[in-house]
Amino acid sequence: MNIKGHLLKILLLFVLVGSIVNAGYLKEKIKFISLTQWKILRKRSCENIDFRTFKIFEENDNFAKDKDNVYYKNKKLENVDA
Repeated sequence: MNIKGHLLKILLLFVLVGSIVNAGYLKEKIKFISLTQWKILRKRSCENIDFRTFKIFEENDNFAKDKDNVYYKNKKLENVDA
C-alpha cells in the first residue's frame, strides 16, 4: 500500500476517535439526540422532553435537563431536581 493509503487510514482513525471523545447530546432539527460513547454513529432520541427548556450542561455534555427532569446519557435520572 502506498503512503496516500496509509495517510487516509490515519485520517479516518482520527475522525472516528474524535467522534467518540465528543459524544454527548446533539441538537438535531426539533429534537435532541444522545450519542453513546462506545457505539459510534448509533443515535437514540430522547423522548418526552420539553424542547423549549432543554439545556445541555457545558461542564459535561453527557448531562442535560429540561424544566422537569435531568438526563444522563439519554436516561432520565430519578429523584433528581431539575
